[in-house]
Amino acid sequence: MNNQIDFFLGLGQGSWSVKWLSKRLPTITFHAAPHYLHSKNNAAFEENALDWVERAYAKTEPGIVIAESQAAPAVVAAIKAGRITLPSRLILLQPLGLNYGSFGKTKRERFESLMRRSRLFWLHKNQALFIPGNFVTFISIAIDTIMFKRNLKAALIFAANQNIVHDVEMLAQRLPIDIYACTRDSLFPYDELRSRLSPDLGLRTIEGTHLNRATPKGLNQLKTILHEIGTIK
Repeated sequence: MNNQIDFFLGLGQGSWSVKWLSKRLPTITFHAAPHYLHSKNNAAFEENALDWVERAYAKTEPGIVIAESQAAPAVVAAIKAGRITLPSRLILLQPLGLNYGSFGKTKRERFESLMRRSRLFWLHKNQALFIPGNFVTFISIAIDTIMFKRNLKAALIFAANQNIVHDVEMLAQRLPIDIYACTRDSLFPYDELRSRLSPDLGLRTIEGTHLNRATPKGLNQLKTILHEIGTIK
């Protein structure tokens, strides 16, 4: 089995995050996601995300794929559509799209829920801007938001209405899938995912909150997962 690991980063984790993480985990290939705001409508949002996954994965050999947060729906969709070669294993870390039903019954309710959850995320002490990595991520998102503010609401509605439960359950019949969710994640908490997913899916809990990956705590959390799946000692 190929030991190649491709890690698709969540929103706001740009080139600086890729360099920071690659220096500390050189055996993993990290990919920075395009911002949803760079597109004008739902079809463009989806195609932009799928194209990113396809282009990034084309440069590596099929192996283990890890997708976190907002990257999870794009990676799942790319595998389902055959846009990338089937990986040997898929790991979803704090993924968007698996607690869709907990966000509300309408598009507006789900949008408002995402806004509330996002505010709690940014107000948490783990997102303090003096922590290495957080400021860079915050600035990256702020710049994109200002540049593409006309697309902001449409992009967030698109994100809030991602539902990948069925697709993940179908893919689980074709390849091993592990899902990691945090106990105190304001966005995609473990208890919500557990109540929405089939018991047959490999849902695992990790302590803590939703984290920017290119931070000391984000790195340690990732190392814990890599150790658990047997890719590092």
